[in-house]
Amino acid sequence: MNESTKIETPKWLKRLQENSWEAEILISGGAIFSLFQLVDVLLQLREYFREIAPFEGMNQSLILLVLVLQGISIGFIIHLLLRGFWIGLVCLRSVFPKGIIFERLSISDPYLN
Repeated sequence: MNESTKIETPKWLKRLQENSWEAEILISGGAIFSLFQLVDVLLQLREYFREIAPFEGMNQSLILLVLVLQGISIGFIIHLLLRGFWIGLVCLRSVFPKGIIFERLSISDPYLN
């Protein structure tokens, strides 16, 4: 690609790309909360449908649906934990850009080994 045809990224888009982790954490947290609430709603709907219109396989389909929702919840929880760990590493890197200088730490010798 030519330098003359290269399009510059707007500043607002760069800032959005750098701070997208905030939205990811909020969305993951909201999704986890919603999925746990949805499982309770499904269990209440099962009782309602059991009285109104029972059908064969309702319990099996509900178990499958609850397992799928729990699997998605676990995926969001893992994403939230890994994203938090990554943010911690990025913050640590910004505090110590050249790495930790162990000689400047005021700790005794056994802990340095």
